Amino acid sequence: MTTTAPADPRLLLGVPDHGVGAYRSSGGYGPLPPAAAIVAAAERAGLRGAGGAGFPTAVKLDAVLSGTGPRAVVVNGEEGEPASIKDRWLMRNRPHLVLDGLRTAATAVGADRLVAYVSDPESAAALRAALAEAPAELAGASVEEVDAAYVAGEETAVVNRLSGGEAKPLRKPPRPYEEGVAGRPTLVVNVETAARLALAVREGHDAGATMLATVLIAGEAVLLEARRGEPLSAVVAEHPRWSSIEAGAVLVGGFAGGVWTTDILSAAVGHDSMRERGALWGCGAIIVLDRSECVVGAALDVATYLRESSSGQCGSCVRGTQVVVEQLTRIANGTGSDDDLAQLERRAEAMAGRGNCALPDADSLLIGSLITNFSAELLAHRERSCPGCRDITLDRPGGGAVTRFRAVLPPT
Repeated sequence: MTTTAPADPRLLLGVPDHGVGAYRSSGGYGPLPPAAAIVAAAERAGLRGAGGAGFPTAVKLDAVLSGTGPRAVVVNGEEGEPASIKDRWLMRNRPHLVLDGLRTAATAVGADRLVAYVSDPESAAALRAALAEAPAELAGASVEEVDAAYVAGEETAVVNRLSGGEAKPLRKPPRPYEEGVAGRPTLVVNVETAARLALAVREGHDAGATMLATVLIAGEAVLLEARRGEPLSAVVAEHPRWSSIEAGAVLVGGFAGGVWTTDILSAAVGHDSMRERGALWGCGAIIVLDRSECVVGAALDVATYLRESSSGQCGSCVRGTQVVVEQLTRIANGTGSDDDLAQLERRAEAMAGRGNCALPDADSLLIGSLITNFSAELLAHRERSCPGCRDITLDRPGGGAVTRFRAVLPPT
């Protein structure tokens, strides 16, 4: 894994974080303005969630502020998306910046319970070491560890786990800002967003000018800091393996944003521009497939991972993800019926918006975009067995959720 950033980087190279002394010398842990000024700074910077939906941070801050009684803030570092490494990298390499973001968010909403929610042991250790030398405002903060899982970072799963339950999504409403950890109005904010909030208050409006992206090509993950609005093609071109492949398909937003032809690379970096294309920026994970890689087999890999990642609470998700894998497997293996494609499309449409979390939506967008963008490949698979998919089965070695598209972050 390598990292790179544009000129005047914000997160990857530009913030010294080797001990509290170095962090303070860079301007960290400085005096904070009143809550209203923090919210205004988040709005000026255009800060948005960096874990999935891209919801405006200032709106979330205001929503928690409107609640009554004790409040809580959770920096969510669970990072259940297999193709993303950005949050773990920040927690391991910029722990004081992440904690400064936690402190800033807590000041903004008047929270007296501060939590970093983490599934990566090395990240948890880095945050605990930083907490041991952090300022008194963080004296009551804690690092809570959870087993890694695709849905464990969904915000109601976070709230449920920190309230003594399982890390599984809950029905909504209430939303965490209404009733979160132990019944408190709760702000759940992604690690990257927390780090940018600290910079927005310290350095001004341009803290939201860049977005972190994990680009995965041929099994190698590269963490990049992309400028919001630049073409996605310029971002993936920074990957050292880009020049050695002939791109055939692209998954954006990790496993949640669909599978697309290379035309998606002309889209601009950012949540809104991706939505205009029908895709999702999500956590900024980009998977580029070489033309030699079978896009149907890749979709089946992701669909199987999603099936195995279901929390098992909603019938529409449990049954829907299973049927999608069964039908897509038959198509991939060249044994599908004439009706399989039509059934697959109907099933994908029926799953959208169902369940306690967005996992069914991820499956729906995956299959819908596959049918829209790669119908010829699907028809070819239905008519004959694909060498790359011939041996695909429903069962994974050892069981559980595994995928060949997992981005690896080496130990620090």
